[in-house]
Amino acid sequence: MRGLARIEQDVLGWVDIEIDEYGPYDAICKPLAMAPCTSDVHIVWGHAYMSDAPNRVVGHEATAEVVKVGDKVKDFKHGDRVIVPAITPDWLTVPAEQGFSQHC
Repeated sequence: MRGLARIEQDVLGWVDIEIDEYGPYDAICKPLAMAPCTSDVHIVWGHAYMSDAPNRVVGHEATAEVVKVGDKVKDFKHGDRVIVPAITPDWLTVPAEQGFSQHC
């Protein structure tokens, strides 16, 4: 799979991404469209997350197609189109189960 990444300071480019492992509750999604947000801008043109450079993939808010799902994923399947939000809660925590997913 390919990803749009910060190659170096002020430089975006495409990188190949190997996806060897994913967990039982994970889904691998192929982006269809992404919306760059403030953190993406700061990663590429600012100085945020410099320790992760180079080749930090940006675009964590997107619409996507599900490619693979872990064996415990029940609500999504290959081919589904989904919205990928900026923050993905850990739905197995007590706050998320009580309706406070923004706290986990």
